Amino acid sequence: MSPRSMLAGAAIAISLGLAAPVAAQSTVVRASGPSVAEFPVGKKLEGGSRVVLEDGDTVTVLDSTGTRVLKGPGRFTIGGRKANERDVLGTFITRRASRDKVRLGVVRGDVGQEGPVPAPTVWLLEWGQAGPFCHSGQGRLFVWRPDNRGAARLSIKANEGTATTSLAWEDGSRIAAWPQELAPIDGSSGYTIALEGGQEQFDISFVRLASEPQDVTELVSALSANGCTGQIERLIAAGGGEDDGAAAE
Repeated sequence: MSPRSMLAGAAIAISLGLAAPVAAQSTVVRASGPSVAEFPVGKKLEGGSRVVLEDGDTVTVLDSTGTRVLKGPGRFTIGGRKANERDVLGTFITRRASRDKVRLGVVRGDVGQEGPVPAPTVWLLEWGQAGPFCHSGQGRLFVWRPDNRGAARLSIKANEGTATTSLAWEDGSRIAAWPQELAPIDGSSGYTIALEGGQEQFDISFVRLASEPQDVTELVSALSANGCTGQIERLIAAGGGEDDGAAAE
């Protein structure tokens, strides 16, 4: 094939969306084993780079297409998935998607669905998640309950002082607005939250991020830096959980 023909073929491939995929950058979200110090949570791994793991190492990485678990011993190439693969985390990490879902009151398709349903975005505070919760400071905060059967009320008690308030879910609803006027989320005070009539309770505090992350890498770095590990675990689960699809080279 002549050079001119090769160039023409490449142009046609690009016009048809058949260009060679670009390896995506990944971010470390969990690590254990002898090499754990080399893979802190939030570390960026450039697409196409190689990772060498020892026996007993397990490193979980995340990009917009999901979760990948690397288990040693072996060498692994980062970003092996195609760049045009479905973006499974796009609507999970963006504030706009979160607002769209909240405007529906409950997520379409979840209405009447039996059994627990996890929060559809990382920006919803999920009942049962303790510890620091990171938010962007834009718009209202909403609380998600996985099980929408029956009406329920959540009590909220400030850890500093004696102020208490509550929020309520109607039967069939999973979303309720956090009472920010009575329980501010822009200060250092934490809260103890509990379902009225139940035994479980959780301590929650809030961290306002300096800016809104624009992609998975920025988000993981911000969550890690502020101790919002519960949201990182939710990212891992939304990205496919413990998907051990990585094979050593």
